[in-house]
Amino acid sequence: MYKILITNSEQVEAGVLSGSMTLGRIAPEDDSDHIIIKDRYVSRQQMRLTVCDEGIQVSNIGSAEAKLRSGQVIFKGATAIVQAPTTIRLGQTTVKLSMNIELPESSRNVATISAPLLSVNTENQATGILSGTTPEGATIANWLESILSVQQSAAGSAEFYQETADAVVNSIGLDHGIVLLLDKHGWRSLAESSRKAVDELTFSRSVLQRMQQESRTFYEPVSEMGAIQSLANVDSVVASPVFGSDGEVIGSVYGARDQMKAGGVGITPLEAQVMQLLACSVSTGLARIEREAKAARLRIQFEEFVSPELASELERDPTFLKGQQRFITSLFADLRNFSAISETMGAEGIYSMMRDVMDALTKCVLDSGGAIINYAGDGMAAMWNAPLDQADHAQRACRAALSMQAALPALNDKWSERAGMSLKVGIGINSGEALVGNAGSRHRIKYGPMGHSVNLASRVEGATKQLGVSTLITDSSAELIGDAFSLREVCQVRVVGIQQPATVFELQDTHVSAQWKSNKDVYENALKCFRDGLFLECIAILEHAVETTGSIDDRPSLLLSLWAQEGLEGVPEDFDAVYNLDAK
Repeated sequence: MYKILITNSEQVEAGVLSGSMTLGRIAPEDDSDHIIIKDRYVSRQQMRLTVCDEGIQVSNIGSAEAKLRSGQVIFKGATAIVQAPTTIRLGQTTVKLSMNIELPESSRNVATISAPLLSVNTENQATGILSGTTPEGATIANWLESILSVQQSAAGSAEFYQETADAVVNSIGLDHGIVLLLDKHGWRSLAESSRKAVDELTFSRSVLQRMQQESRTFYEPVSEMGAIQSLANVDSVVASPVFGSDGEVIGSVYGARDQMKAGGVGITPLEAQVMQLLACSVSTGLARIEREAKAARLRIQFEEFVSPELASELERDPTFLKGQQRFITSLFADLRNFSAISETMGAEGIYSMMRDVMDALTKCVLDSGGAIINYAGDGMAAMWNAPLDQADHAQRACRAALSMQAALPALNDKWSERAGMSLKVGIGINSGEALVGNAGSRHRIKYGPMGHSVNLASRVEGATKQLGVSTLITDSSAELIGDAFSLREVCQVRVVGIQQPATVFELQDTHVSAQWKSNKDVYENALKCFRDGLFLECIAILEHAVETTGSIDDRPSLLLSLWAQEGLEGVPEDFDAVYNLDAK
């Protein structure tokens, strides 16, 4: 009886050959024993395999050539006798033939040892693992050196698996070593090592099944081997489990000792324990590479919206994604007149322009240590003081806002003519408590904040349109920045969806002109009169400023004058000097 394994890009399928079998793209008309091969380079009826006294008779009954491992080609209509194990190539398909010598479960008397650890520290485990009959010191040193070598090698590489298989043979002293992986198709060999040249190593599926079911090492001890010495080609075997990060068995370090050679013996308990330690080292290496791969994936995702420093911190401690309460400063920025610009530029032009705009705004955020929350159409959002502590988070946000405004002249030099107007950006800033974490999904990370303070920052950005100020910050942010910037109090606003009013300030750097400072003083004096209900005085202050300067090109002043005029026409009983915004 022989085993057949069919592999190609479309299938992995196993079968048993005991008499005659047909291989091809369709089943034979008589529905005799067959395997269908999913390979368009294989004929409908390609090959017939027949067990005979000399071995396996291979008859090519199709149009494609059959090539043996030896290089011999079996042409259409030809026949050859092969010995297992061997490999036959058909089109894009590999057919492996091997002896199916597998003792039934009742015939294999296996023993086990204590349940293995999911990972291992060689130094701490050496005394406990190497129990039983004490081998020579040189043997122990050789075992430990091999295990350490496996631990230190590049986990997941072909060399890593091959070094493990070689350690089974060269260090533990077995005749064959295999590293196996368990996937949806069954057990698959990743690396093999043997003291003698063999076409293909086989393994005991019954022992592997017990190992998988009980998650522990199984082996055939010396005392049990007498019962099977008369069975040809039967090895004594040992299988130790390799675990994944979830504690499930995902593979095995497998070894065998040839019972046909003189003096062949079974597996000793000590050898089984060293095999278990070697398998634990493989588990540790695979767990390490899985952690590193996960960290690399997270870092790539993080670096899309945060600075390299923040990406490193998020990579070090991904628990930040679970969400935590933070006092942050949020910034929202929006390109003005986007719809009108889109009509003049077309899709290709608008996308090119927006890439330039968003690149410039993003650089300002990252240069100040901020994290990008989101991009949405013609706008973007950012935050500071998360995930890392930034004591000056409000100042950082303000510096980023001023840098954004400073980047506009260069953008206008490139795009204003094609856009048909100058590019302008409105910016709103607010500081407050927010829940910060992954606001996206497990599949697509969106690290950012949620809460009232974030919504207010967005609404304040919208207020820049109606108040005619390019950058506004709230009183909660103004309290944090001290004298680092120049501020002009504009008014109190009540934004859509938030009942509590907020005081907003125009943001400028400290290098403002004397005229700006003068206008600021005039405006704030007029604003105080307005709040006190002194509407005539408010209008008089603003008119005097116009007479002095000849004109006033300041939307907040024009609005304040209009509000005061409305106040003269009749003050409502619920007058609170708050400007109610009717749009976001």
